[in-house]
Order: sequence, then structure tokens, then C-alpha cells
Amino acid sequence: MTITVVVPTWNRPAGLRRALEGLAAQEPPGADWEVVVVASAGDTHAGPVVEALGSRLCVRVVAEPRPGASRARNAGLAVSRPVVAFLDDDCVPDRRWLASIVRPLFDGEAAGAGGRVLPEPSTPVPRWLGDSLLDFLARYDRGPEPFDLGADDYLLTANAAFDRDVLLSAGGFDPHLGPNAGRPTVNDDVDVCRKVVRAGGRIRYVPDAVVVHDLPASRLRPAYLLRRMYAQGVSDWLLDRQVNAALRDRGVSDAAARLGRELTVILKQGPWHRSVLLHAAGSVARAAGFSRQAALGHPSQHGE
Repeated sequence: MTITVVVPTWNRPAGLRRALEGLAAQEPPGADWEVVVVASAGDTHAGPVVEALGSRLCVRVVAEPRPGASRARNAGLAVSRPVVAFLDDDCVPDRRWLASIVRPLFDGEAAGAGGRVLPEPSTPVPRWLGDSLLDFLARYDRGPEPFDLGADDYLLTANAAFDRDVLLSAGGFDPHLGPNAGRPTVNDDVDVCRKVVRAGGRIRYVPDAVVVHDLPASRLRPAYLLRRMYAQGVSDWLLDRQVNAALRDRGVSDAAARLGRELTVILKQGPWHRSVLLHAAGSVARAAGFSRQAALGHPSQHGE
């Protein structure tokens, strides 16, 4: 088997450079491999960044004129080799990342694999953020032991690998989900993992496959976190839009009931703590995003 590492990028030349430097330092994964950088939505930085690497890494640049991380990943998938790994342009892989993440696929144990995404350790995290909210910004860590994902579990596509043919036959990435032109929508990860599992593929969590995620100051602000939580609610409705659209109230009553349960649990931690209040406000923002998207309906109804 051979490997393609797909790195979607949009206006992050410094991050892309760090990601590619990390790839250039990889330990041999036991197979031939290449990197495909997908320049999304007219990005003009990818070419110069790749040229600056010289011959240290086998890299191709592919253009995807339309915005959206899912479209960029699909463009990379379309030109990939039998095993395709995905890395974001704001992540730096550990030296053993590629060898670790492809091992379950090479051994025939799984059709997909993914590992830990850890926040940049040198970035101080403000106390008001709290621990649980960090997962919405730059962290995915399921512990030190490997395991197979359940039907509704997921990996982050900032750190994942798949059998190309399985992923293609499952339909690839949903362009209505995932980051898009600066909007922090998500759930592209959840959707693609569901598809692979429904197609009969096993997905393996590999804790040794580690990438470090940037945590820029612009994200360490309450306003950004609330915007991110609102986008989570939008993404939640879109993820199950077929089911939600068929409901009489498009799922809004269920979302309201869930919000009530969440607030009960959150506020018991002490509403006088800023992190608790922010968590509660984030839950309200998430419910608001869900309700707003429910009112708008299926994106295809608006020509999207």
C-alpha cells in the first residue's frame, strides 16, 4: 500500500509551513508516501510555502476553487493513493504520527484510524475557559489505550487516515459540514465516521498518533467561544438534517429539553465561577444555533 497525506489550507501560510516541516521530519511509515496540499478558495500562499521546502518532501498542490474544508478534503481524496491521511494546516504532527496512524490499515485491522489532537503546550490557557470547553477549540484525547469506535463515535479529521476506496464508496465528506470560509461549523468528522462504520468499516483510535493543534489568541476569547458554540448548534442540526426536517418542529423541542438538562448540570458546579457561566452561555448559544438552522431548513432548499 502507498499513502497520500492530504493537507487542506486556506490563508494560513505560517501554519502550513509548520505542518509541512513536521511532515518532512516523519519517521519512515513503511511505505511510499506523498503529500497533497489542497489550496482552497483561491488561496495563493500554498505554492510559495511548498517551493520553500525544496526537495525535502514530495508535495503536490491541488486547487479547489470552492470554499470549505470538506470540499478541499474531497479534492485531495480524489487524487489520493490507497491509504489517505488527513492533517490540518494548523497542526504539527509528532515524528511517529504517520507510521502510527496508518498501521491499523496496513495490518488489515481497520478501514479508518485517528489519534490525539493536543493544544499547543506553550500557549497559556485562561482560567475562565475551564477544562471541558477546551475540547471545542483544540483538543481530542480519548486516553492512552487504543480501541475501536462505536457506531456514533468519531475521530477528528485534523488527525485521521482511511482506506481511500471505503471512504469514496461511503460518499466522502459532506460539503454542508465542516469549517467554511471562516465559519467554525463542524461535524464533518462525525458524519464521515458514521458513513464508514455504516459501510462495514472498523475505525481504530490510535493514541500514539499525536498532532499538536495551534491555539491562537483570537480563539481564546469568550466571544469566539460563543460563536463556536453557536456554529456547533448549526452543525448539529445539519448533521441529522434528514431526520430533523421530518419532525413537526424540526427538532427544536428536543434541543430545548437538552438545553434544560445541560444547564441543570452545569449550574450545579457554581454559577459564581466565570468558567461555569461561560459554559452555560455556550450551551444557550448552541441551542440558538440549532433553532436558527431549524428555521432555515435544509441547505438545498436555498440553492446551497
